[in-house]
Amino acid sequence: MAFWGRALKADLQNLADCLGVEVGASATVLEIKKAIQAMPSYEEEAEYIKELLETLKTTRLEEERKTKEAKQILEEKELENAFQLKKLQLEQKFNNHTKSAESNWTDFLYELRNYFEEWLKGLEVKTFSDLSDLIVTEQIKRRVPWEVKEHFIDDWAEIKSPEVLARKLDEYDNVRNLWKKKSYSGSSKDRFPTWKSKSATEGKTSLPIKKEENEVKKSATNTEDFEKRKTLRCYKCGSKDHIRPNCPLLKNKESSATINRLFEAYEDELMSPHTSMGEVNGFPMPILRDTGSSIDVVCLKVVKPKMFTAFLAMLRKSPRGEEVCTVIEGI
Repeated sequence: MAFWGRALKADLQNLADCLGVEVGASATVLEIKKAIQAMPSYEEEAEYIKELLETLKTTRLEEERKTKEAKQILEEKELENAFQLKKLQLEQKFNNHTKSAESNWTDFLYELRNYFEEWLKGLEVKTFSDLSDLIVTEQIKRRVPWEVKEHFIDDWAEIKSPEVLARKLDEYDNVRNLWKKKSYSGSSKDRFPTWKSKSATEGKTSLPIKKEENEVKKSATNTEDFEKRKTLRCYKCGSKDHIRPNCPLLKNKESSATINRLFEAYEDELMSPHTSMGEVNGFPMPILRDTGSSIDVVCLKVVKPKMFTAFLAMLRKSPRGEEVCTVIEGI
């Protein structure tokens, strides 16, 4: 039959599967045709087989067309994304490009001009009006907060008209302000109820009072309390005559210790300001007195062995390198 001549191998394999004819994947077109024609009911179903083959062919062509269109759309989208990325890169290069240390200003001018021209070509800027709109739009974009830019991130690079950009930003601000008003509508008492269900005076009858007079009186009282200077008192005795550091109750009532004045004998120029005459085990001699101390320091050269007792003594070095004996007993 004539319809067999226009059939492809893929269509014949699908036809064999639909008719229940088993053919191998490596079977040729002629082998598939012979297998189908060898069916017992082939003569009776010849017209049905023809229509089925045409339907399978049409379905295959439709699937191929859809696959081709989807692939083409994907390629176009990738090209568009690459183009948008290129425009964004050119814009960033034009705005952020700096002169390198190795190049001169002429090369820098050439690079900057190329970035600018390629950027304008990508944005399809052809007239002075388009260029003016682009410059104004870029100035507005630089002043837009980042959270607003993130909201328009999908078409941010495509916005070239300052009017369109301003309208979009105004709409965004209006929606955000309206959302804030709805979120914070109502009084604070309704949104944050206190744990007290009833006040202390609720349910008790009281005489009616004028609200305005009460408020004026309270305000005047607060003003007077604020302007009135607080009187200082002593935290110890409560007196207004003095403060706590000068309170007589805190002063030490004990009498000061009596200082005994001793006869001063100057032995030499170095030790004379620091020595006094005293007795060590009943022997008068110059001693080094520490003010208020209970231990006297005596030079070793004025102490003889017969003066020593069984008590301990401390030996120290004097500034001249001599040993100094400090006796604990008999002073």
